[in-house]
Amino acid sequence: MEKIINQEEWDVIVIGAGPAGSIAAFELSKSGVSTLLIDKAKFPRTKVCGSCLNLRSLSLLRQSGINDIESRLRAPRINKFYFGANQKHVSLSFSGCSVSREKFDHLLVSEAVNEGTYFLPKTRATLGKTNEFFATVHLMSGEQNQKIKAQIVLIADGLAGNALKGDENFRVKPKSRIGVSTIVNEGPAFYRVGTIYMAYSKNGYVGVVRLEDDRIDIAAALDQKLIRSGIKESIASILKEAAFPEIESMKNTPWLGTPYMSRSRNLVSGERFFVIGDAASYTEPFTGEGISWALQSGIAVAPIAIEALKQWSPTHSRKWHLRYHDLIARQQRISKLVMNSLRSPLFIRLIMNLLYKVPALAFPVIKGIEN
Repeated sequence: MEKIINQEEWDVIVIGAGPAGSIAAFELSKSGVSTLLIDKAKFPRTKVCGSCLNLRSLSLLRQSGINDIESRLRAPRINKFYFGANQKHVSLSFSGCSVSREKFDHLLVSEAVNEGTYFLPKTRATLGKTNEFFATVHLMSGEQNQKIKAQIVLIADGLAGNALKGDENFRVKPKSRIGVSTIVNEGPAFYRVGTIYMAYSKNGYVGVVRLEDDRIDIAAALDQKLIRSGIKESIASILKEAAFPEIESMKNTPWLGTPYMSRSRNLVSGERFFVIGDAASYTEPFTGEGISWALQSGIAVAPIAIEALKQWSPTHSRKWHLRYHDLIARQQRISKLVMNSLRSPLFIRLIMNLLYKVPALAFPVIKGIEN
């Protein structure tokens, strides 16, 4: 049978070509590391996402040498966060840009390939046996199967990934919501370019933003009990509760979904592998943090992986475990605190009344998320 790929030994194999995996491959290839990037999907492809790059994400990209994202992707600048709940609206300052995941993720993969990464799409990959010398990765593409080797494997296959088969360290947090999203070609003029619209209720929230081609991205996190009434009906009820216009066209578009969103692993590393991005841990985002967490982890793992290539030691596993939790945990705690607070109807009423009178009260939270 014909091989899926001819080169069977690599320095690093990265499983998952989202922001975490692609930026890690980019960093590794810049340093001359032989890198294979694998994804089960055909690119470009869309993902469940609010499609927002906040200031932290843009800064991380510039630091890595990926510049001019807004102009290259024609991504509209975002300068306003429009918050709605209990029939009230509050307008807050915000900085970032909006861009579809089709274009953003494809650009990151292209940047990695330009630095020397080999990209293998439409291929499923799982981590096999590891030992003191290498890790085995099993590839599956259609009817074809193949085993290849790497000194280091990065697991970046997201919330729904199963590259670590039989991994029992995965924990779903209580009351975790489910993420859903769709993109529509048209909608009410109320939803303008340059603004993130967020509609909140005790049972979930909906984000709406115009993309680079004027399509509208609709992304939501919904309680299990709410989603049973139907995705479109759930979205419509939250928009109505926030006094936002209904988006009629969403009734005729397909929806993507996620597993339970708030989850984590006890261990984000092991013998010759490191887990990064959403595959390591995730909590409900406020707006834009999910991508920034992914980028941060992908950039931060690269020097540890390069060091581990010289001579693998269990200390590298411990180093990544400590580095990941030190880097991401504080930011996820802020997001978790905000989102848990917004589950309370009393808190929502209180915060809407306060922000309506004194919008500046939201400044520390917004800045904490942006930066």
